[in-house]
Amino acid sequence: MFIICRQQRKILDPNEYLLEDLKDEIVLKAAGTVNGQQFLIRDCSQCIIYILDIVDSIIIEDCNNCKVIVGPTRGRLSLTFASEKSAVPVTSAYIMLSNIESYAILFIFHSSKKYSYAKKFYSLMQVKINENVKNINLLKTQELQFDKDDEKFIFQNAEHLERSRQGTIVGFLYSGNEILKKVNEVSC
Repeated sequence: MFIICRQQRKILDPNEYLLEDLKDEIVLKAAGTVNGQQFLIRDCSQCIIYILDIVDSIIIEDCNNCKVIVGPTRGRLSLTFASEKSAVPVTSAYIMLSNIESYAILFIFHSSKKYSYAKKFYSLMQVKINENVKNINLLKTQELQFDKDDEKFIFQNAEHLERSRQGTIVGFLYSGNEILKKVNEVSC
């Protein structure tokens, strides 16, 4: 005797995973509302958006003056900005940047003062951003531990390579016009 069971799949509504053309809104996608699906945020302006559920990947396109807070991300975070002053803090993701003129990654190496250096750097960068420096955005901060292949690829300078092996590193990812100049002004 053969019994064939077929589980009924839930039909997904793509609109549940899309925020589009919003202005001056606060939006919350709570735990259990995204359930690991891909999510798209497009053409929003002056919004605060919370995606507080597990997301497979997220695409953010052409948003202006928005704050998007993203929870755990399994896949890619893709950012396409035709924007000013948008910020996207995330907990974990591979970030693909598009249409951003320049970006800078700053690493604070392991030391007993690593966290105080990170706080000081962040505070000084906030001062620079608030001094009418437009289009500078903090995209991500994360404490990192690189594997041997990654550290050799990223840190080709022997001194930096050795310091990267001493413990976790605090990383900052900024984007914006003349960002390298601003990071160098603050980090010197």
